[in-house]
Formats: sequence, C-alpha cells, structure tokens
Amino acid sequence: MAELRFRLDVPSQLPATGVSPEVRHNVFLAAKEAVTNVVRHAKASEVWLRLHLTEKSFTIELQDNGRGPAGLEDKQSRNGLRNMHKRMEDIGGSFAITAAPGGGALVRLTVPLGKH
Repeated sequence: MAELRFRLDVPSQLPATGVSPEVRHNVFLAAKEAVTNVVRHAKASEVWLRLHLTEKSFTIELQDNGRGPAGLEDKQSRNGLRNMHKRMEDIGGSFAITAAPGGGALVRLTVPLGKH
C-alpha cells in the first residue's frame, strides 16, 4: 500500500459549465493513470492535485515529489503515458509530463471547454 500525503487544490466556486460524458470519461481515465503511475513508479511521499479554470479550458495538474519523469521507463509506464496522450487528443485536449520544480513529475491534462 502506498503511503502518500495527498493535497487537493481546487477553486471554491466552480462554474456551471457542462462537460460531456466523453470528456468526463477520458479525463477520469487519464487522471487515474497518472495517479497509478505515482503510486507504482514515483516513490513519492506527497502528491498534489490542482484544478485550474479559465473561460476557455480547464487543466488538471498532478504533481509528485518522487523520482520524476525518468522514473517512468518500463514498458507498462510508457503504454500508460501513450494512453493518456491518446485520451486527451481524442477530446481535443492536451497531455504533458515534465520534471516538477524541486523534483518529481508534473502531469498536465488540459481540456478546452465548449467544444464537446
């Protein structure tokens, strides 16, 4: 079992913007894969989930303090990264993984609003 400190940072007020079932499904599965990668591969002790909203898009960021993107070298991890990229592409969004400031990995899932 992973012992992680989990932090959640979301706006206190969310707009009443509709999101299609297809978008919700793909974002959920991509975010779930990102969390799975942290638990299985990152060797992190903390993870932060942040939601950023603009009028035109929303971004979910998952940041950990583990080994960083280089820790995702095995084939199963690479398939997960490919799947996240494909899911976001399918809904007109974007996927990025970078080294987080101070160590660890930062995953960004960005979805345009109003297209679906």
